[in-house]
This record gives sequence, structure tokens and C-alpha cells, in this order.
Amino acid sequence: MTTFDQPGAAPINTMPDPSDPAAFCRWLGERYMLNVRDDRLLAALGEVLASTPDGALTATPLRFGLVNETRGVLVSGASGSGKTALIRRTLRRTPSLGLWDGTGQGRAFHIRVPADATLKGLATELARATGYQVSSKLRTTDIWEIALHRLAQREITILWIDEVHHLLGGRELREALQNLKSLMQGEKAISMIISGVPTLHALVAKDEETSRRFDARVVLGPIQTEAERAALREFFERCWELARLSPPRDPHLVERLEAATHSSLGSSIEMFQKGIYRALRRGEGKLGLDDFRFLYDMKRGHNGIGPFDAEPWPDLKDRLQERGWAPG
Repeated sequence: MTTFDQPGAAPINTMPDPSDPAAFCRWLGERYMLNVRDDRLLAALGEVLASTPDGALTATPLRFGLVNETRGVLVSGASGSGKTALIRRTLRRTPSLGLWDGTGQGRAFHIRVPADATLKGLATELARATGYQVSSKLRTTDIWEIALHRLAQREITILWIDEVHHLLGGRELREALQNLKSLMQGEKAISMIISGVPTLHALVAKDEETSRRFDARVVLGPIQTEAERAALREFFERCWELARLSPPRDPHLVERLEAATHSSLGSSIEMFQKGIYRALRRGEGKLGLDDFRFLYDMKRGHNGIGPFDAEPWPDLKDRLQERGWAPG
């Protein structure tokens, strides 16, 4: 099953006309494809957040042990796997949660870690995002206390730190892990979501006490099942219908995209949407394998045999494997 009504994005009845390719594809890029990962993340959140007697998820963190601490969810996947889209949509679509946007709505707060982040810098940005300017003269622990106080004032109970591997991959690894643990302790303890690349598991494991607090985990692996491929086909069909494009004359577009992106769900969708944009700019009313071959050759920087050649896919796949061709 697919959906095109991404919360926080323009609804489907405001879809730009495909005659404006840039506007249409901006809109299309905000659509979301429901998949099995949605249920996995909701299940993980159910392990760290309280539920009502009828099973509905709430924004209240569960407390564990004699020290009454909270727990967190770890979401990992390769770059382009769709981590951010998955978490953002789940938080927005779950009525009791929501993603705080500066207007007082939502119980979850999202902050992305830049590549050069420090603990102090992250806390300063967190405080600033809640409307508080802190002095650079303050100690790191004091700034984090201010940031947590600001979140509590807004009834934020879930902190989502995206790309957290940037913070854990530097010289402050031990301090950062201790800090993550401390955010789930005490009266102001909150539930956490941390997301990043696959190495995040190994980084968090550097501190056993922190690692065990993130025992609800979602790993976004490669496309593996026919059910996932069927969902992609349905999503793609809906996209080219809305774009008013005739589809490629090939029943294996999903498999070709899968081969070109190392079986990445998020990257396959992104490449498909770029193909839509290219086809709309050409103005011929059709989407073809040539659109994807151009994008693939542009990405790798040269022409040559690849997954979008016109040869029937079963034969092409065998020929590529015989040559030792590596996808991606």
C-alpha cells in the first residue's frame, strides 16, 4: 500500500501541474511510500513509550529499574536508505506524538548533528532552536541543562538526534556516550531516538551502559522481498500517472533500480523521481530506460554497460554478473 499524503507537505489536491517540472517534482519528492519499516519503527517506539489501556501509543516515556530511567530507539541504515523520512513521517502521523515545529505542537524534537559537531555546540544549537541564546562562556553541562529545561517547558518528551554518528565519531566519543545516557536519567529524563549510518551500532557499543539503553533498534537494510518490490512498483505507477507520463516498456524497472542503488529503498525512490524530472523536462510525455541510463552514467562519471541497457533484464543481469560487474 502506498500513500501520497505526507504530513507537513502540500496535500495531493494542491499538486502542481506537471508542465512545471521543477514545482511538480518538489511536490513529488514530499510523497511517502508506506512500507514494512513503518510498522517496525512503531513497534520499537512501543518499547520505550507508554500505551493506553486500548493499546494506543502515548508520548509518555516508560521508566525502567530502580533508578526510574527512560530508554531510546536506535535507527540505522546506509546513506540514502530513508532513515530521516521514516522517522519524520512516523512522528508526524502518530497523533499522540507529533514533531515540534516551533508553534508548541508536537511532543518530539528533531535536531541534526553537523559533521563538525561538539557536545557544547549541539547543546547550544538545541537551546537556540527552542528560543534561548546561551553564552559561549557557559560550561557544556550547564548548556545541556538549559536545553533540557527548555524542552521540558514545551512538554517535549522525545528527543530525536539525527546523524549522531558525527558526534560519536570524534574525540568526544566517551563524553558523548555518557551524555546520551544522562539524558535518560533523572526527573527531566526523556525518551530518545538516535539515527545514523550502520557504524552507529559499534560506536554505541563502546559504552555498555549506554548501549543497553538503546535495545529497541530498527535496521534499514536492502530491498529483499517480492512484497517490497511490489510496493515499489505500485508507488512508481502512481507517480508516472500523476506526472502524465507513459511508463517504460520494461517490466523490470524496480530490479534495474535495485541493482543500480545497492538495493537501497530510499535511493531507488530518489533515482526514480529524478528520472521523472528528466522525462518531464524532455517534454515527450514518456518515461524511458534512457532517462535512468543518463542519470546512472552521470553518477558514475562514464558510459558503459550498466543496469539500464535496453537488453531484457534477465539476460542483462546474467551478462553483468559474468563480467564481474559490481552494482552501484
